[in-house]
Amino acid sequence: MSQPFILLVEDNPDDEELTLLSLRKHNLAHDIVVVRDGVEAIEFMTGAGQYSGRDVTAMPTVVLLDLKLPKLDGLGVLKRLRADPRTRRQPVVIRLHQCGQFTQRHRLARDVGDRKLALNVGIEQRLVDPLIDLLGDRVGRR
Repeated sequence: MSQPFILLVEDNPDDEELTLLSLRKHNLAHDIVVVRDGVEAIEFMTGAGQYSGRDVTAMPTVVLLDLKLPKLDGLGVLKRLRADPRTRRQPVVIRLHQCGQFTQRHRLARDVGDRKLALNVGIEQRLVDPLIDLLGDRVGRR
């Protein structure tokens, strides 16, 4: 994949469609690759499993990562990405659909005061709306 692309990690078809519509509306100059669970995200990023033939030098500009995923949740995906030297510096945006998705222990959605937890899972900043405008500024528009 030689074109710039965004990796969307989303298991909910409705949330996937809304995200894709929003990305298209804002004319982001990237293709979108969608994977549906945490294990598939790791396999895609590392060229394992069903993605064993993928050129892993072609990395996404950004990963849009849902927290509630089957097989491996979003924080588990982020921990594995940060533990792998090939993906350690990969930009990742955690997608929150509702503020209740972070448990009390993971209260980063409301309060980045727990810096140790944030650093342990590789969260450098929290992202507040507008997501698409911020991405458009970062990755360019068509």
